[in-house]
Amino acid sequence: MKSTNVSVEESIMNEIASMDEQHIKDYIHQVGKAANQRLRELEKHGLEKASPSYRFIERLAHDKDYATSATGAGQVKFNLRVRGRTMAELRHMANTIEKFMNAPTSTVTGVKATFEDARKTFEKNHPDANFDYKDFAQSFSYGVLANFARVYGSDEMIKLQSKTAGKMTEEEVIFVLESVGFHADTKPGQGPALGTIYGALDAFMDARKDLSNDGSGIFDEGEEME
Repeated sequence: MKSTNVSVEESIMNEIASMDEQHIKDYIHQVGKAANQRLRELEKHGLEKASPSYRFIERLAHDKDYATSATGAGQVKFNLRVRGRTMAELRHMANTIEKFMNAPTSTVTGVKATFEDARKTFEKNHPDANFDYKDFAQSFSYGVLANFARVYGSDEMIKLQSKTAGKMTEEEVIFVLESVGFHADTKPGQGPALGTIYGALDAFMDARKDLSNDGSGIFDEGEEME
């Protein structure tokens, strides 16, 4: 028997699809204004990186999605300008706003609650982890590193972070992953072998160690020229 359950996302899309032009324009103006306020509140509390919802909108803006725009100060925002838009464009703008508004991490309270629940679970399951959970969560919330977690699983994600914490920056880890053929859009079963990835990370760290010990001073920290 076919399920009659409808997801929240499907329900939202169906509701927006049923709106006439004026209704959908009013929706974008009214709900979009509230959505932009949520973005500003997340920024005010320094939670941009901790909120997957914020970072999703940020990525849309980076890709120049017309549902987004920027403030005069360069902050990401939802585009509320509807003049001249087709119905398909208006629906896309409204759907983008509504998906954000329905996401738990679109609010300060939601981010903190999600973060705290995840922290407790993480610390319970991984009491010996040698890195801070906040750094861990932020690093793996988007892009190449988030996809690594999806493709290889949480245990490998933790292994990767433990291996590189304090030894490589996030940018360096991403550089190594991409150098062996792993990217933000790599699908499960298509990525390089884990042995290849960890071997490349080891080689990078070994090369850094060699350079720091060859008398050149490259990568040495805390030393001043006399």
